[in-house]
Amino acid sequence: MDLAPDLGNLLKRWHQHNADEPINGCDKAGAWLESYWAQFAPIAFPLVIDANVLRNCVGPTAKRAQRTVLSTLANRRNTRIFCAPHVVKEFYKHLDEWAAEYEVASDVYRAAFEETYLPLLRIVPTDDINEMLMPNERARIAVLQKQDADDIPTAMLALAMGAMPVTMDPRPWEAVYGVKADKTELQEWLTLLMRVGDLTETESLMTGTHMTLGSVLVGGAYGAVALYRLSPIAFAAVAAGIAAALQCIPKPASAKVWDAMRSGFETYNETLAQPHHDATEHLRPQLPPFPNWGILVDATSRDAALGRACLFRLSRTRRLLPRASGLANQLPELAIGQDRMRVGTVLRRYPAFFEPYAMRWQVGLPANFLGPSQAG
Repeated sequence: MDLAPDLGNLLKRWHQHNADEPINGCDKAGAWLESYWAQFAPIAFPLVIDANVLRNCVGPTAKRAQRTVLSTLANRRNTRIFCAPHVVKEFYKHLDEWAAEYEVASDVYRAAFEETYLPLLRIVPTDDINEMLMPNERARIAVLQKQDADDIPTAMLALAMGAMPVTMDPRPWEAVYGVKADKTELQEWLTLLMRVGDLTETESLMTGTHMTLGSVLVGGAYGAVALYRLSPIAFAAVAAGIAAALQCIPKPASAKVWDAMRSGFETYNETLAQPHHDATEHLRPQLPPFPNWGILVDATSRDAALGRACLFRLSRTRRLLPRASGLANQLPELAIGQDRMRVGTVLRRYPAFFEPYAMRWQVGLPANFLGPSQAG
């Protein structure tokens, strides 16, 4: 039986279901809402968007009342959508003009943005982000300064957190990747996001399968140990009974069982595990090149390197808001002081980090937490 088409149909139904889910933003303190089980989910795929991409996503939502892949994935927390502060301001500045382009009323266009996209956006101040960059990265930002200074915050943010820039403008894209871009590469982001959606759903399915099998094995082992501690004689009797029962199973029947298990493993590998691995390997190079941590420490200050490590990790985590101590344990080894106190100091130093609750941290502030008057 070929399960690949069935898996494709299953993913399609999941995506359709996800597109109908209510928008799930943040709580009253600005903390992102995540279920307890999210900490066992795959990491989120970080995106940094510009105003023009936001315009092109809001337009179809306003005109046809349909979610886009950008909003659906962010609502599922498969991706995190970040932007520099000027992006939301620019959106409000051009709102009437862009609504006219899509032939919808301004209030409809605005409602589509504020109800579907604004709750899913994280505004990240880029003050002092430049000091986290490598010399070659700062050189590319200097070139961008001469071309279009408005794109600098978006490019710096994507570089610092190692996030994919979602833009149709080749200049910030080139500043992030360090190579020339063509129209095909700039338009590839939509296809990549669809792959991200498939990838995270299959990874969740694999995680659930592994946890189920692990629970069965752990439960069996726990029961066996408990029985042995209660009565070694009873344990020996049960073990002997199981062994005798296995011996009584006809060889053709046991062969069928082993064949079924082997076939199930091969099917799992061919239809889920291997395609998942291939998709991951295809997606990995799409993120901007990220410097070696050791080189980063040597080329920047200690606080800048530690701040970038925190930005990198927090922009991807699906866990409940971590404390500085928990985050310190998740960071790569930088061969510098990175204990709880040091990490806490760095988190408070850079405006990119937000503390919705005492000593619990995330990257950026939810855009709707500011409100339209402050954001626009």
